Parts: sequence; C-alpha cells; structure tokens
Amino acid sequence: MDGGRLRLAFYWAASCGGCEIAVLDINEKILEVVQTADIVFWPAAIDVKYGDVEKMPDKYIDVCFFNGGIRNSEQDRMARLLREKSKILIAYGSCACFGGIPGLANLYSGREILEKIYIKTPSTVNPENIIPKPVVHVREGELELPVLYDEVKALNQNVEVDYYIPGCPPAVERT
Repeated sequence: MDGGRLRLAFYWAASCGGCEIAVLDINEKILEVVQTADIVFWPAAIDVKYGDVEKMPDKYIDVCFFNGGIRNSEQDRMARLLREKSKILIAYGSCACFGGIPGLANLYSGREILEKIYIKTPSTVNPENIIPKPVVHVREGELELPVLYDEVKALNQNVEVDYYIPGCPPAVERT
C-alpha cells in the first residue's frame, strides 16, 4: 500500500470478457473503490503497458484479479509476472479457477483448432490455407505472435494462487 491506498491490478487472459464486465457491474461502488485504491494495471480499461509492470518492484501490487485460463505464451508470461509483482493473486472467474469454457478446446490440438478457424469454416476465405505462426517475416520486418499452447490450463497450474472467486462471471456480491 502506498499512503494507505491499495494498488489493484486486473488482467484478462483466455476468457470471454464477462469477468471484466462483472467488475464494472459494481456500478457506482467503483467510485468507493477508487477513493481507497489505485488501479495500477488494467489493459482492458486503462492505458498501461507490460513494460510498466516489469518495472514495478516485486510485491508492488497489493491485489491482482486474474481472469481467464492460460492458452498461450503471452498469458503464461503475464501470469508469472503478475504473480511476482503481486502480494495477493486471485483467480477470478471460472476460466481462471478451472479452465472454464475455453478449456473445452482441450478436446482438440492447437493445430486442429487453427485449421478449423483459418481453413475449414464455411465463412473463411483463405485460398492459400495460411495459418498464423509465432514468427512471420514480412518486407517491413518480423512479426511475432504468442505461441498457442496445446491445452488451456487453470491459473493455478502455472502459478501459485492465493484466493479463488469462481463463477461465470462471478456474482457482483463476490467482487
């Protein structure tokens, strides 16, 4: 805490976005939150960069609400970074707690999912059958995408979690 104010962080990994809405569903009570806390990281709502978190001292964040499962290398990296920078890490929502609906993708390999999305769906026009790759070289340089993992994992399968708030999305009363 800085001068008695909590430092909060929110992160959205493999999920639908409902947990982000659940946070906003506290309505005017969010004004009470901002009177006692600073939101130091929330990519869905404020302009912050991953580099901002990297520069924070360890345990700088008092409480981090992490929603979504871990599906790719970027989400994995952020889970580990936010664990390092947070005193308390909360698995927020069923996807972070258990894998949730995105966990159903574990029935298929990452390759099968990409083929379905980019080649086999009736609405997709992709005559060259191009599937995104982690690194692509183009005339202007190199483009990098996160590596898609073959399975979705719950947050606690990657890092230590302090508390769990399940629900799809969590009830407003729990937020």
